[in-house]
Amino acid sequence: HALMIAQALWRIHRRAPVSTGDKTDFQPGPAGRATTPQTIAMSATDEDLSEVIEKPAASESQT
Repeated sequence: HALMIAQALWRIHRRAPVSTGDKTDFQPGPAGRATTPQTIAMSATDEDLSEVIEKPAASESQT
């Protein structure tokens, strides 16, 4: 493990930093399978919650 850490640190210090012009704002990707309805509800804003309440889930409309 120590060799892998040393190699990673060596590569970090050898590589030139990314220029300011090439940097972009962070764009988070979807969490995928780790996202559950409960985690969405816990982290949702008021606007997100109103959208969920107004639009019933597809599974509920099929039953």
